[in-house]
Amino acid sequence: MRLNPQIATQVKIGPFYYNDFIATNFQNIETKSAFGSLDFDLTDHLTLQGSLRYSDQDRKFRGCTRDGGAGDLAAAVSFLSSLITGQQQTIAPGACVTLSDQTGLAVPIVTDNLNENSLSWRVSANYKFSDHALVYTNITKGYKAGSFPTLPAAAVSQLAPVKQESVLAYEVGTKVDIFDRKLELTAAAFYYDYRKKQLVGTRAVFPFGFLPGLVSIPKSRVEGLELGFRAAPFRGLTIDGGGTYLKTRVLSDPVNPTGAFGSQGSFIGNSFPFTPKWQGVVNATYKFALSSHIDAFLGGSITSRSKTTAALFNGDATISSLEKLLVIDGYTLLDLRAGIETADGNLRLEIWGRNVTDKYYATNANRISDYVYRYTGMPATYGATLRYRFGE
Repeated sequence: MRLNPQIATQVKIGPFYYNDFIATNFQNIETKSAFGSLDFDLTDHLTLQGSLRYSDQDRKFRGCTRDGGAGDLAAAVSFLSSLITGQQQTIAPGACVTLSDQTGLAVPIVTDNLNENSLSWRVSANYKFSDHALVYTNITKGYKAGSFPTLPAAAVSQLAPVKQESVLAYEVGTKVDIFDRKLELTAAAFYYDYRKKQLVGTRAVFPFGFLPGLVSIPKSRVEGLELGFRAAPFRGLTIDGGGTYLKTRVLSDPVNPTGAFGSQGSFIGNSFPFTPKWQGVVNATYKFALSSHIDAFLGGSITSRSKTTAALFNGDATISSLEKLLVIDGYTLLDLRAGIETADGNLRLEIWGRNVTDKYYATNANRISDYVYRYTGMPATYGATLRYRFGE
């Protein structure tokens, strides 16, 4: 993977400025696994299921942060390295600028290995009251492979891997359709018990200060509810949507818990980044005939989410004015559409508007060096789409 971000504002190191870098991450992954699954009908209505999977993975990493090619970052880091070590070092344009934590000199490339194995499993039970109603429950033990981060690493230690995370997940839910399938409902409640969850955090890296890095949270949990529906109250009208409630919590701290701006203190009790407590969508479409061959349609969608954060914070009381820059406020968006299509669906013309209320909102925020960048969503946008589906 190669990431080449362009920094809108020049960054200064000593007398040198740069506005470009390349974060490279090459991982060669070899995975071996064995899998087995069994379904057993205990009665006509009750089915038991079980599955087991063993995986063994060897991961080899090569990567670093490189100069963008113009030589500006190479010159800046050469100056910094010489200042730290007292040795003159000249880094060529396009070369790695990631510094060794031990020597303070730029390394040609960072290499590392990560070898892990896991045994995941799942047991579940489904009970069908009828062809229109089902309840289920399952317990799952799963793993997410450890990995090496892709980020602008100033020091080799930032590219250290995190070990695989595991989750013990409990879920119970139901699926129901009623009124001759005019209303379909789904609902689920879940609880996830995590170990070594991988999250982007902050590390103290001399002499750069506080920089991003993957951290491993020893213990954390997620509790939640999901609801979904699809309704067709009368001919031509379809309404569907869903909503999610999430409560995420850090239950124990990683080594040296550090906030995005260098604050020290416990993460315990805080939520995960990018996990709004509430989010949902409602979509409606009304379709009617203009002739025996042409149909028209009108529709709209409302999406909404509550606020979240873009980083791990220390403490669950008041946050600092700097940390507020990494809070992503909640927002609600309205999309509209209208058009015509042939009765067979092969030809469709749609006129659409997205975020028609022109809501200003952010989707992400990030701290790089002494700057905080907020990524905004699209403003009100309008367009037309012509689609033709060729017959088989």
